[in-house]
Amino acid sequence: MALFLGGVFAVFLANRVKSEGDVDAEGGYDLELNLAEVILSGRGFDYEVTDGERRLYHIRADRIVANRDNVVTLTGIVITVERASGEVYALAAKKGIYRSANSTAEVEGDAVLSGPDGLEMRGQRFDLLRHGSVVKSRGPVEFTVGPGLTGSADAIEAYLERDRFQLSGKVRLFSQGAGPEDDLSLEAERMIYNKSDNRIHAEGGIRFRRGRDQMTCDRIAVTLAGDAGSTNSGGSGARFVRARWNVVGSLVSHDARGFDRRLEFAGEEISIVYGKNGSEPRQVEITGTVKEPARLDASDDSGLVRRFSSRRIEATFALGQIRRIQTGGAMIMTEFLAFDPSRELGRVCGRSATAKFDTQGDLIRLVVAGDAELHRPGLQTTGEALTILAPDLVRVEGSPAHVYAWEGELSAPGLEYRIGTGELTARGGVRAWFPPKSGFTMVTATEAANELPIQVTADSAAWGQTRGRFQFDGNVRAWQGESFLTAQRLIGENGGRIRGEGGIQTTLERSASALSEAGDNGKEPSSRVRVTAASFDYRKGERLIEYKGNPEVRDAGRVMSCDELSVHLREDSSLDRMECRGDTLIDDRIGGHKISGSKALYRPDESKVEVSGSPVTLQKPDGAVIRASRVIYDFETSIAQFQSGGSRGVQNEGERASEGGGM
Repeated sequence: MALFLGGVFAVFLANRVKSEGDVDAEGGYDLELNLAEVILSGRGFDYEVTDGERRLYHIRADRIVANRDNVVTLTGIVITVERASGEVYALAAKKGIYRSANSTAEVEGDAVLSGPDGLEMRGQRFDLLRHGSVVKSRGPVEFTVGPGLTGSADAIEAYLERDRFQLSGKVRLFSQGAGPEDDLSLEAERMIYNKSDNRIHAEGGIRFRRGRDQMTCDRIAVTLAGDAGSTNSGGSGARFVRARWNVVGSLVSHDARGFDRRLEFAGEEISIVYGKNGSEPRQVEITGTVKEPARLDASDDSGLVRRFSSRRIEATFALGQIRRIQTGGAMIMTEFLAFDPSRELGRVCGRSATAKFDTQGDLIRLVVAGDAELHRPGLQTTGEALTILAPDLVRVEGSPAHVYAWEGELSAPGLEYRIGTGELTARGGVRAWFPPKSGFTMVTATEAANELPIQVTADSAAWGQTRGRFQFDGNVRAWQGESFLTAQRLIGENGGRIRGEGGIQTTLERSASALSEAGDNGKEPSSRVRVTAASFDYRKGERLIEYKGNPEVRDAGRVMSCDELSVHLREDSSLDRMECRGDTLIDDRIGGHKISGSKALYRPDESKVEVSGSPVTLQKPDGAVIRASRVIYDFETSIAQFQSGGSRGVQNEGERASEGGGM
């Protein structure tokens, strides 16, 4: 390295050597020299350091004082540094010291470092190190490192050859964008800005803002918009942001109706990709841990918040609006109102999920795959896959899918649920289960049977949570203990009303006291009476069942058919009596008698039936026929009592009936 000192000697010859008093007259300079060692003092200084043909830096000053140790004290100093690329930096200050032994300089007093692309750093003290390639501040500094990119720090180190700026202390950085929504600010304890690739790395107490977007974290990397290394770099917002550790923040945008849309997030790490000019987010990826999963809250204009939690969450944007959210790993989505986050309105769980939003930012579709669950007040569904379609339709599929609601359980390959109305439908083969003494009522279940669960199978089903209505369709079969019914359609309503249509079969229970009394008399009657019909209507409050459509009663060897049948029940839901109307036929297949009429009253516990009509006809086993206006027939004894024209009589099976009377 050659050192050219011609400028020094020219100054020395042109100016007088200053006395010690002259040096003191400068006053107040804290870069002290031993005055006894002063060998040179004068005005004007011009000094250049080169490496071969390349100029490293150039020093100019208004005044000079030098000692025997080659320590030069300068006033009004300007140091020009030239990079290998040809770019030039200038460091100016009121005064400074140059040490030729190690090619370093120390300046202070309104010091300013200026450079290409509007670079400027202002402070009170700077050091020039490593042959002019490093500038280090001693104390607070304000800086501009590109068009519109400004800030401050307690200390800064500028590596000029690498276009790298290292800041520490209370670091604040501001980048002015095309509009307020694009302005960027960053606060940290330590920060590195690489001008060559337009990137910022910071750590410690991070506070990041872009427009109304904000985030806090422990470490962050920001790629600024603009062309790296050009005169347009910096000052245009962010193109890419990656934050790590204890990340919490939010993204805010406007929808087409002018409403704010806020996305709040938290996680272990987040990456945000902005548009080319840094104007709006395009993609967000958040990752968490097993103990602390990533979280993303999406709100709509009604104040409803949907919180997605998973190990990894990816969000895609279009025109500044959220359009898609996808999770990786087990996920949970909870719903709540923004003003009451502690009250959960619903929850969806699964192994993964994909959510799609419309141009307004409203959810239009959510697909959950693998161990999918939906939880709503009073309802829970599980399945292999779950889909939510706007505005409130939920579809669940499984082998089978399950729903737990209204004190019962239902399973089917496919389920649909309306969140707004509480309507639930199931298809593809349905099986339902209700616990004992639940809101679901089984026709004529006795007290003993009521201690058992009710089970139902059908081709499809529909439940109405708000209206308290259920409906099973297609090959319906329901049973509780040994009580059962079959139908093509079964409809239940609040208040204990059940209606059935198509292929009705029901079993009705005798009272326990009647069965006990019969046992004491050495008889073994059947405990159940079977009824078939085209339809039935059970009203629990009235303890009444109405059968229509050729109902038929089978009680052991006794068969009774008619047009309509009314069954009256006791308080314990056991049989009290049956009333037949229209074209009534009684067939005692044990005693061999047949009775026809227009009306009948059957009391199963008494084993007697009363038939009336105009006339009543009794056909005996031998084919003989007896007619009367009223017949009371005892199934146990096969004895009939007749009434005709106001007279009564009793006729045994082997006796002939006299015309108009009883025998």
